[in-house]
Amino acid sequence: LTTWASQKNEYFNKAHDSINEFLKKYPQSDNAIEAQFLRASVFEEQERLEQAVEIYESLRQSYSSPKVIEIKLARIH
Repeated sequence: LTTWASQKNEYFNKAHDSINEFLKKYPQSDNAIEAQFLRASVFEEQERLEQAVEIYESLRQSYSSPKVIEIKLARIH
């Protein structure tokens, strides 16, 4: 990996760690759904599309703007 690719991967891993820690500590938080959305976005940026789709699908009914979820899913497919 190049230095930038390695650094970028490290940032994504830190983002996942932070989001997962937040969700473990505050699973019922008003921000938990937004945290899940961010988690899916990080997966999408990493081109881990199966994981991103799985999360976006789970957010279809609960995300404040279902249209955003539909756009994200359409862009992946």
